[in-house]
Amino acid sequence: MEPQKDPLSVFNHVDLRIRGSQVKSSDFAVFSKRCKLKVPGTAMNALAAVLQHVSEEQGNSGSAIFSSWLGPLICHDVPQNTFYGTINGHIENACNGSMAMLSAKSIWIFPMCKGNPSHWVLGWLELATRRYHIFNSVPELPILWAEPALLEIGDTVFAHLGEMKVDWESWKLISHSPAPLDCQMNGWDCGIFVIHVMLVLVNGWDISEVKNSETERIRQAARKLVEENLVLFKPYATPLPQEKVQSTAAAVSLPVTASDSTSDNAPTLNIASSRTDDVTPNPESFDLSIKPGNEIHPSIVSGSSLKRKRPSSSTIFSDSDSNSQSDDDGTPKKLAKKAWTKRRGKGTKVYEREQSLLANKWVDEVEAHRVKCRGCHKWIKLDNETLEKEKEGGWRDG
Repeated sequence: MEPQKDPLSVFNHVDLRIRGSQVKSSDFAVFSKRCKLKVPGTAMNALAAVLQHVSEEQGNSGSAIFSSWLGPLICHDVPQNTFYGTINGHIENACNGSMAMLSAKSIWIFPMCKGNPSHWVLGWLELATRRYHIFNSVPELPILWAEPALLEIGDTVFAHLGEMKVDWESWKLISHSPAPLDCQMNGWDCGIFVIHVMLVLVNGWDISEVKNSETERIRQAARKLVEENLVLFKPYATPLPQEKVQSTAAAVSLPVTASDSTSDNAPTLNIASSRTDDVTPNPESFDLSIKPGNEIHPSIVSGSSLKRKRPSSSTIFSDSDSNSQSDDDGTPKKLAKKAWTKRRGKGTKVYEREQSLLANKWVDEVEAHRVKCRGCHKWIKLDNETLEKEKEGGWRDG
């Protein structure tokens, strides 16, 4: 008898995204039975997006769940790019792009992960009662960072609604933790507790139902929720060079408009096939303000060797230009046409160089020792030889 195929294996064959965030099947391994991994940020945010969509479909439209990357982006702990997203993008995703809809929400929910060791907590704002809440599954674990982080995120969201100064002194803080015998009993289930609280909030249940004895049931329910809503995950359309965009538009006799750039509006994925329809979005421009020395958001859990489009602390914040990396598949790299227009000046800092590289239309991704060509989709080494070419006069077309 042929073994049953894992429904989530589709993520290994197609670049699927929800709210612009890339997801792999290994991200959902944390929802396997008796898993001893912390929930990664990718799985938390994917589940939050699915949960909000399903609850709104069922008529529970009073809650907005924001990405856990919003806090690190606001604090400049991570850069705004295609992996972490942007501040504006995350706020708009939580309200389907409608600020009026966001104002009408009664609860704003913010999953947050920080600390050493990293620990998930949940913060939420009740707008009508002017109360803000923080849930901690381990009451004896100090989370002094959580309240200022929640208020800073709240300030940013309110600012997008035109309210530039919030009088938090007139708000009341309410802290939540399970009873002593119901709190988290291990070092990895904090994210499962946070997911349970989100389920409680969007459904109007009693928060006293969140307890350690429910973690396995919530783990299975989270996996089932994703499996039953795979249609919400859309195939990612890689931005094409302008020449290719124009030729593609001419071939189908359709204009390329700004509305095509929204990946969430891409055609629904046919799960039975790994083929995706062609979509030609316009590349977004990101404000890449990077603070060297900061660490990557701790909600990334390295529980798998699967490679993804994820910048690491060693590649983003390193000033070293040596030890170039090889291709993921081991094949030799070919130097594609380049259209660099700026030289790397003497003494240029690494984050300034990264901004310069990402501003180029032919660059899809940048790491410390290599770049990915948007035209041929191959990684190109920035080894000592190519660095010398850059110093001599810059790479140019032809």
